[in-house]
Amino acid sequence: MYFRSGNNQKKEKSIIKKISLPFSALLIFMTTITYWNSKNYGLALEYGGQEIATLSDEKVYEKAENLLRSQIAPEEKVELDKFKTCLKLTPASEKQCCKQPEVIKEKIIEKSYEVLSPGWSLYVDDKAIAVGKSKEEINRALEEILEKNKSSFGSLNCTAEFENKIEIKKGLFSTEKIQPYETIKKILNSKVKKTFLYTVQEEDTIVSIAEKFNMEPSKLLSFNNRTKEDSVNCGEKLKVLKDDNLLCIKLIQTQLEKNLIPFETIEEEDPMLEKGKKITLQEGIPGEETIFYQVEYKNGEEISRKEINREVTLNPICKEIKLGTKLQKYAWPVPYTKNITSPFGPRIGGYHYGIDIALNGINGKEIIASKSGVIEKVSLGNTGYGNHVIINHEDGTQTLYAHCKEVNVKTGQTVNQGEKIALVGTTGQSTGPHLHFEVRVNGIRKDPSKFFKQ
Repeated sequence: MYFRSGNNQKKEKSIIKKISLPFSALLIFMTTITYWNSKNYGLALEYGGQEIATLSDEKVYEKAENLLRSQIAPEEKVELDKFKTCLKLTPASEKQCCKQPEVIKEKIIEKSYEVLSPGWSLYVDDKAIAVGKSKEEINRALEEILEKNKSSFGSLNCTAEFENKIEIKKGLFSTEKIQPYETIKKILNSKVKKTFLYTVQEEDTIVSIAEKFNMEPSKLLSFNNRTKEDSVNCGEKLKVLKDDNLLCIKLIQTQLEKNLIPFETIEEEDPMLEKGKKITLQEGIPGEETIFYQVEYKNGEEISRKEINREVTLNPICKEIKLGTKLQKYAWPVPYTKNITSPFGPRIGGYHYGIDIALNGINGKEIIASKSGVIEKVSLGNTGYGNHVIINHEDGTQTLYAHCKEVNVKTGQTVNQGEKIALVGTTGQSTGPHLHFEVRVNGIRKDPSKFFKQ
């Protein structure tokens, strides 16, 4: 409502009676009374002595004041009496009077920039940490941090987000508290003390744990509701304060890893191939595969890795092998002669557990492996068997070659059938150059003549 003066005729008559004036003065006086009685009034709102609006009544100002108060950020302590406003009665038409509290509030804000300014407060986990002049500016600072974090991981196939609760709220703030962009960025990249659970190790003490986290022992004790008389036990959990980033950034990246796929080996038995022999029909070729992982990081530290897909880019090729199953016959051990001078069995003075092979000119002649195998033993000496060799064969049998003049193999060596292993001699208990040859089956000496190729 605006104000209109009423016509009070009685009051007007009493004024006239009490005043005795010349006619011209009386005319001016009456004209003035008539003017003010017909005038409309409003409330002039002044700020710092300057009129900024005309209000229809006090209620408009009260509502504007409440709107202003509701917009002042909770953390601000600005009192409304700091605003240099006052109301004065002033002539005004109804059209000139503002009835909108929102408009009046904005005019006060516009004029009070030296005391209060509109801005945006950034809250991290419900705590106000910075005030910027625009929401876009704060969002840009936040986005830069996320992009920087992503770029440290190559920026490809990754997303980054804040684990903190982030809110940006509009409000009115003390002008000096509006912070520039670079200051906001610095705050967002700062470190703060955060609470972590620490597992007590075997050699830990309150003092050593406090030193590890740059805390006073007394503070560590009070932080965990302990006294200095309390001890700590291995495996126990203690709350500690540790410097950590203000903002916790969760980054999820898809990573790929290329692996070789081992090839399989297919073995096929061949009865026409001597046992122990192998023939490779096809060399194996490893395959290739790409494994996709979803990797999660928290402030740059990997906290989880999960396989999400696997693609074979090259199939492996199997290795194909033929295995001989044909039992190998025994070859005659002295190519020089097949003359047996002492067969297997009873003889004068005892029992002969092998065969003796000899002939004039045999001394120094070549001795070959009767069958493929691995050298079990090489013994050098001049007693018993003298210089002799024992070979283990795949079928579980052994052959022995005794009284050698010279041995040409070593223990553990693999030899093939027909390969030279020694020279005929007369070392050990021998009456002349010859080869004493034995075949042993499960440790039992058998007649060698029954094992040779027919």
